[in-house]
Amino acid sequence: MATSVPARPQTESGAIDAFCDRLIATSGELRRLLLVSKSVLTQVDDAPYLRYEDIPFDEAIVGDGLREVAEAARELAIVEPGAAATLDAVAADPTQIQRLTHSWFSAAERFARVCQEMNLDESLARLALEVAAKPYVAAAATALPPAVTTDHEPSGLCPWCGGAPDLAYLGESRGERNLVCGRCEMSWPVPRVGCPFCDNADPSTLSYAQSEDQGFRVYLCDACGRYLKTVDFRFAASEVPLYVYRLRTWTLDRIALADGYSCA
Repeated sequence: MATSVPARPQTESGAIDAFCDRLIATSGELRRLLLVSKSVLTQVDDAPYLRYEDIPFDEAIVGDGLREVAEAARELAIVEPGAAATLDAVAADPTQIQRLTHSWFSAAERFARVCQEMNLDESLARLALEVAAKPYVAAAATALPPAVTTDHEPSGLCPWCGGAPDLAYLGESRGERNLVCGRCEMSWPVPRVGCPFCDNADPSTLSYAQSEDQGFRVYLCDACGRYLKTVDFRFAASEVPLYVYRLRTWTLDRIALADGYSCA
């Protein structure tokens, strides 16, 4: 069953677009820095799965990224002032940064619990880590041996790091579906139909909401209560990096979370 995402007021839409633009610029700058330095790539273990301890997060740089997200959210009134202030406080404490990044890397349930304990807005915290922490994981994953995927059967878990997807895309030729890991951003093919989290294929419990731009959807599963944002490259430009689309579609996350669904 398909529904439409409610249109946003023009002023709200402009603020959110400006917010996403700032985050994309911040994340892109960090990604370029890591690509040039290659410091992450040389420290990856040859284990079959990428582990948290394999990733040399720089808490100072991650903290700067968290503060940038908090500042942008506050200036553009994206969230309540208290939510931005709480994220700022976490960004100033290396121990809290490590705790937050570790929970984010581990599991959605643990991340949600830690956000609650820190009094963080979970959606804002996840977005901030997309900007400030995920570039490290994505860079590290590119150093894993390709053989990791040789015998991998299509499933909802990443063959590189064992993480769950937080994005999917449909190919521009035949609409084939690929999942994108929520940890390391590597992608792999899966069947087009069904929930990748619980394998539910009952159409009565599966639906999606279409954004104003038909290139973006959020798929919803009532069996497990999770959602998956999807980019359709038959309508969206395939040359745009996926992290840009992930950040650009943040409103879909907020809508799904507000409706009671959870991210992987």
